Amino acid sequence: MKLQRLVISGYGGLKNIKLELEDGINIIYGPNESGKSTIQAFIRAMFFGHRRGRAGLPAEKERFMPWSGGEYGGVLDYGLSASGKYRVWRDFNTGKVKVFDSALNDITDTFSHSRGMGPLFAEEHLGVDFDLFVKTCFINQLGVRLEENGMKGLVERLANILETGSERSSYTRAKEVLEKMLLEEVGSERTSERPLNKVQESIKKLEAERRHLEGRLKRVLELEMTLRNCKEQERKLLTETDGTQILDNEKETQELQYQLEQKKRELAELDSIIPAGTAIFDDEVAESLTDMQQRILRLGRIGHMLTAGSTFIILAGAALMVVLPEFLAAGLASCFIGLLGFLYRKWKHVEMSRLQEELSDILDAAGVYSVNQYVEKKRDMSFAAEKKALITESINLIRSQASTETGRDLQLRIKELETEIKVLTEDTSKLASIEEELLLLQSRKTEIEELGYCIRKSLELMEESCKELKEGIEPHLSGTLCEASQRLTGRYNDVRVSSGDSDIRVSLQNGKVVSLPFLSDGTADQIYLALRLTMAGMLSASREPLPLMLDEVFSQYDDERLRMAAAYIRDMSAHHQIILFTCREHELEVMSREIPQANIVRLSRLFAKEYEVPESDNED
Repeated sequence: MKLQRLVISGYGGLKNIKLELEDGINIIYGPNESGKSTIQAFIRAMFFGHRRGRAGLPAEKERFMPWSGGEYGGVLDYGLSASGKYRVWRDFNTGKVKVFDSALNDITDTFSHSRGMGPLFAEEHLGVDFDLFVKTCFINQLGVRLEENGMKGLVERLANILETGSERSSYTRAKEVLEKMLLEEVGSERTSERPLNKVQESIKKLEAERRHLEGRLKRVLELEMTLRNCKEQERKLLTETDGTQILDNEKETQELQYQLEQKKRELAELDSIIPAGTAIFDDEVAESLTDMQQRILRLGRIGHMLTAGSTFIILAGAALMVVLPEFLAAGLASCFIGLLGFLYRKWKHVEMSRLQEELSDILDAAGVYSVNQYVEKKRDMSFAAEKKALITESINLIRSQASTETGRDLQLRIKELETEIKVLTEDTSKLASIEEELLLLQSRKTEIEELGYCIRKSLELMEESCKELKEGIEPHLSGTLCEASQRLTGRYNDVRVSSGDSDIRVSLQNGKVVSLPFLSDGTADQIYLALRLTMAGMLSASREPLPLMLDEVFSQYDDERLRMAAAYIRDMSAHHQIILFTCREHELEVMSREIPQANIVRLSRLFAKEYEVPESDNED
């Protein structure tokens, strides 16, 4: 991207200024407080609008309002290597923005819009956001040296651009999306209103209700047994003639004996259902069986996921080695991780086979073929055992009965039993629907848990891949930096950079390695500048080259260093537009001599006669 013309109608202390720029090197010369910083702020604002003020500072809109009133805004013409020339017009008073193509067609509405920033044409044309634009394109005397967060941020964004072609396709953004999805679609132990929490709470309530209804159902069975006994007694108390006479004691005794024999036969039938050696159906064994089945299912799911994940990692590693040979080590490491995944899956498969064998032994001992059959058989045996206990109790009651109830008492008792059974049965009818709902909720819970597992696994793989990518970018950055450092310093050609600890290390001629702060301030500034220019070049390697605005970056350079810097930026100008701001006449002379084709702009010749700068302004 090349800046071609600035028309500043009114911005800070500048008014009615037209600035023509060329594609190569532009040197803008002017004394302190002549508006150099204001011009840079104008360029940033024309592309991205004004920023809000930081704590204790005024917002940019108030800071750069025209001192003499009048129009507040201007025009910026720029060109893109791939799509031609464009013009942007802004009125900072009203916030209006218009973008035109080379034929002056209004194309403002073709861009995405933000309520606070208007059309987002700059991000689309430049391929970077405001923060990266400033950190890449604007280098000033105090900003040559990157802070720790700035270094890490630029290396991460550089990795994003070289890998995906977009600085927006970042690990950080992807991680935020997945973590948000994990929170909103799954939940955690610390949440209470997320899907997994709601399903778990619903299951807990339904299981409590099921236990309550099962207790009531057991009570119904007991009452029905008692009701049958009462009706049998009532039938025996009725006389065969008019139904009002009580049977004599001899016949009553015979009837009781008959009941005892009948109960004994029922007990014998139940004993055939409950065979000897029922320890295999103990609750402890049943719980162990259920646990083994769940572990086998979980191991199966893990096996499938490990197979898919390991295959993906191996394929990604192979692709990385083929497409980017310089990342051979990262590709081999990825393949090795994939092989470890397959070995881990095999180990899990052995564990699953052992559990399946143990499960099969228990089922054989129980005489069933599946866990569901085991559960059904255990339930039948439990029901038979309860029924056996009730029959035994009835036998004891019959044996201990010394006298029978009267017909009226029996009728009253029967009605009470029937009423209670009816009430209890109405509630227990819900048991089947609760079981169905529980099955659905358990299935939903499993789906949510599997989703959570997949998201967490994706986060782990992304973190590993991001780490490998950064480790691959930093050597490439260091290699390019060595060449730039050699050209700017004339001495140091072995410079290494790491985003991990934000340290720059320099190898001296005697082989000793020192951190950059141990060198002189002048040398350190040269190497820091080499780093900034190197990163700018790498960021533009696969996209629209961005202009570089250098503001007083050579203020501490002696003549020799200045000549080396001039030669370096002269070569860079073949790919990047260079705009150098300086207030030093001597620097202008050296640069003009070393770069005769440079476009020289003297600010004092652009200003209108009425232009004055208040003494309180400290633009530079």
